[in-house]
Amino acid sequence: MRGRATSVVFLLLVFLPGPPAFAQCSFTPAHSFAFRASFLDIAVDGDDLWAATAYGVQLLDKATDPPSLVASAAVAGMTRVVRLSGGLAYVGSGNSIVVMRKNGRSLEVVRSIDAGAAVSDIAVTPLNLYAATSNGLQQYNLLDFQRTTLATSGANVASLALSGSTLYAADNDSSVEVYDITVPSIPQPLAAIEALPRTTSVKIAGDRLYASDGVQTDVFLRTTTPVTKVTRLPIGSTALARLAADALFVAGIDRRLRAFDFASAGTPVELFAADVVPTGGTINRILALQIAGPRLYAAAGDAGLLSFDIGAFAPPFPLRSHATGATTSIHSHDGSFYASRAGGGISEFRIAQSGQLTAARQWDGRQHRIHDAANRFLLTSSGTTLTYWTVASQSPTLVSSASFSSPVASAIIAGSTAYAVLDDRTLWSADVSQVSPAPQRVPLPSSISPSFIARSGQAVVIADLRDDGTTSVHYFARGDLTATPQTRSVSGLATTGVAVSGSRAAVSTFLGVTLLDFDAGTRLLLSQSQIARLAFAGTKLLALEGRSLTVWNASTGQKLGRFSLPVEGSAIHLSEETMTDIAGIATPEGVMSVRIDAVAQQPSAIPWPSANAYYRRIVATPSRIYLFDGRNADIFSTVSGTAPRHSGALRAPGTIDIAASGERLFALSSSGIVSSYGPDGGDALAQASILEGTDTLPLAIHSVRGAPWATLARGCLSGGCEKKTIVFDPVSLVRTATLAGAAVAVAVSGTKAWSITDLPAEIRSIDASDPLHPSQTASRPLEGGAVSIAHSGGTVYTLGDKLYAYSDTALAPAGEFLTAMAADPAQRVLIDGPCGVVTGRSFEPQFFSVPQWTPIAAPLLPGQARDAAAAGGRLYILTDYSLEIVDGGAAPGAARRRAAK
Repeated sequence: MRGRATSVVFLLLVFLPGPPAFAQCSFTPAHSFAFRASFLDIAVDGDDLWAATAYGVQLLDKATDPPSLVASAAVAGMTRVVRLSGGLAYVGSGNSIVVMRKNGRSLEVVRSIDAGAAVSDIAVTPLNLYAATSNGLQQYNLLDFQRTTLATSGANVASLALSGSTLYAADNDSSVEVYDITVPSIPQPLAAIEALPRTTSVKIAGDRLYASDGVQTDVFLRTTTPVTKVTRLPIGSTALARLAADALFVAGIDRRLRAFDFASAGTPVELFAADVVPTGGTINRILALQIAGPRLYAAAGDAGLLSFDIGAFAPPFPLRSHATGATTSIHSHDGSFYASRAGGGISEFRIAQSGQLTAARQWDGRQHRIHDAANRFLLTSSGTTLTYWTVASQSPTLVSSASFSSPVASAIIAGSTAYAVLDDRTLWSADVSQVSPAPQRVPLPSSISPSFIARSGQAVVIADLRDDGTTSVHYFARGDLTATPQTRSVSGLATTGVAVSGSRAAVSTFLGVTLLDFDAGTRLLLSQSQIARLAFAGTKLLALEGRSLTVWNASTGQKLGRFSLPVEGSAIHLSEETMTDIAGIATPEGVMSVRIDAVAQQPSAIPWPSANAYYRRIVATPSRIYLFDGRNADIFSTVSGTAPRHSGALRAPGTIDIAASGERLFALSSSGIVSSYGPDGGDALAQASILEGTDTLPLAIHSVRGAPWATLARGCLSGGCEKKTIVFDPVSLVRTATLAGAAVAVAVSGTKAWSITDLPAEIRSIDASDPLHPSQTASRPLEGGAVSIAHSGGTVYTLGDKLYAYSDTALAPAGEFLTAMAADPAQRVLIDGPCGVVTGRSFEPQFFSVPQWTPIAAPLLPGQARDAAAAGGRLYILTDYSLEIVDGGAAPGAARRRAAK
């Protein structure tokens, strides 16, 4: 959060009209301070990119990378959707449809329509608007906004798709509703489409309809009557953008952006995948996609507005991942990939020049490992058996097999001889030209205990994983394993094997990838390389590292590029004989082809500078407000002007709670340390510990007439649980008093205080005339699970399942208010003059005239109210996305205000 203050924008909130407030409670909206933008939807018009950010609407200029902010406006309710038509933006926010337009470098509201229920999607034609709401599908005439409700099988309509005069609606059940809107005044329902049990999204791309529940997708061909279901896919498509022809970007309820070639809808080929990196918050997934020229934009919730350069991402695509079933090893030979299936058997895939794979032959049922191929012969192993196949015949045919005393770990073909390294680290040979060859032990110097073997032409390399944590690499230039090899030692164990090309060998250890050139006598450790599975492609080295493939220049060690893979790879190979540039990768889903010369074609992410904050609490004094996110606090001064000014921060590791007085900021850490700071943070002025043994848990901290109260629980894990409140001198932090029970909430007025405590669960009246030595004057059992307390006049109020009133001296019952509901720890009650404010019982805060607690109109907020504080004649309401600042004492302002920086 460091540096956030310079990027925060202060905005005037767009308030929708409501009934006038009672004169005795005259709070009026002043400022909306947005600290979080959660991108939920986007729409593009020329260089204008409109975004629904939950808090409101942002207008961005996409002529820059990433798009730059032009204007922003808060909109009451959670802003979920934005659609553009005829120079206007139609925004779905809360229960309203808000019509907005661009006016220079600002946004203005044209009108607002109450939809009567939460708006989740909008579709617009030149004459009509269709709104998907939680209480049905609505049609509005754009001339007068007269509303008609269209019949749906489910009331909670979540998504709309419009193609010409046909409208599709997903309403959270097993059908997609279809309407003919050729004559808008009399929309005609057509036959519904049976889909997934809880379809929440409908999208159109070309002649296909994609209906999804976020996890799976049903694909329908729309050109048939009735609509024909093509397939059901195990991927979500709640966000979709069409790249070209049958190539689509899709995203579901996970954090992954994918691209697929849907040319064969039943077996789509994955072209690309990237994961949204969470940045905090509660929404970190892609909710909408838009393609505009060479850019793909993704509304990714709290992760921000993601941008990808897709200018070169076009057929033939750089990689293609086929979901044909898990494979464990792969070998490229004579225009085909040969892959061993995890469930048993071997599959062949023909390789097109573009990298497209076509499934060819399958044979055998045993679990194999493919080791080598030459002259249309394939060498595999299954346990202790080494098998030699010819693939030149119409059906692959077994030529010979040899059995060994231990499982085969690694093997090569040299002419008609197979060499096999066994798990017991011995080397054997077999004449595979014979039907049943007799294995022969190959004598090696006693210093060589082979772990892996690999070849390149006649050259053979044996890797030996040594007990001292090093790898010895032995190079036999002409393949004569009885000759004395050249040997190099590499630090670390090369557990992923060895790769060889000519006189070069490569191994991967914990230090990275080491390249050895035995002819030149050189050694090169590739900078910033990882543990990887390796393969050579002429002068290039391929390093497979899980879900990435790095291409290196094997001569210079320069990184040439990096592929982001849709799925993690388990093995890689590239044909040395044909010197093709298409590598094959075995994956847990199937087989992947990668054109290693096309790394620049992949979509590349454009960094997005996120300045989101996720505040959970607000603490206010007459001169400061403190916004706390559970770990750190940002501090704002309120002593001058109408807009708070960033004045400091608290960055103390382990902080779990804060409190403040006019002169001090107090913090409580998870290790039981109470610290005091100046009002703008900085270095600690004093510290003290509240720990009382190993079984002590710090709970919270409050400030009462300048003195910090820290609460703790002790003995709750070992039995005999008790809770305490410890009072400190605010300057020295010397303990001055201890109160039984933990103060959960505190209200202060003059020299008196009132608290809700736990263990015992009661309400207390406290004499705080001596702040360092407070004394209890009255108490009574807690009612209704109360969690918040406030004082006004001669009455104390506690908020739990209801609002309870008591006399402020003897705590005698004085009445009950509000409708009963389950007590929620997030509830807050506060009183400022004649106004009472309650949060946590509804989306909006509830305003009341005190002491009658008569409901009055409340400001409509751009997010759910989470906390509130009052100080200096101002009310501060913390929402999920903003701090709403309301001034007291003035007459109600205009019903609607224009957003301004």
